[in-house]
Amino acid sequence: MRLGCKGEDKLPGLRVALAAEALKNLGYDVAKPDRHVMRAIGSFGLVRFDRWQDARDAGNGRAPPSSTSRERLLAVMAAVEEIANAANKSVALVDNAIWLLCAKSALHLTNRELAAISRESGLPEDRGTQERAAYLGTLFQSWMQEDAGEQRETLEHLVRTLDEDRLSNRKLFPEESKGKSW
Repeated sequence: MRLGCKGEDKLPGLRVALAAEALKNLGYDVAKPDRHVMRAIGSFGLVRFDRWQDARDAGNGRAPPSSTSRERLLAVMAAVEEIANAANKSVALVDNAIWLLCAKSALHLTNRELAAISRESGLPEDRGTQERAAYLGTLFQSWMQEDAGEQRETLEHLVRTLDEDRLSNRKLFPEESKGKSW
């Protein structure tokens, strides 16, 4: 938070999401509270955004929350960590999985579709975020366990192919970072 917000530790040109991405790339196990992760966490009902409810379904149904206060960004990062703990997975892995649900180059789910994932738990709307995060953690864990052998082979092939096609000698997926940042 200190690297991306005003103060003596702020890095020029970085806001919180980009600072978190840089830390993830350095091997820190943190969530990146970007527009995709914020709208997923908001749609899951884990963090409430004051000025988002009216615009949430406007346009293409993928409007991100407009409130990016320090408190909300921290709450989003904490919610991703809570899901990761419930799934017994790294925060960075769960953050990437959430991003894949939301990003245009991935599933690109609408806010309603994201909310439906959370509602499938059968938990009443007034239940606490811990129960909701625990359900989502269990769900993410089940997604990651389905046909683990096939997923492992697919990942290994993808990593190998991406590293082979690089113009640079620097690998995108160095072996020493496996399990930390990828």
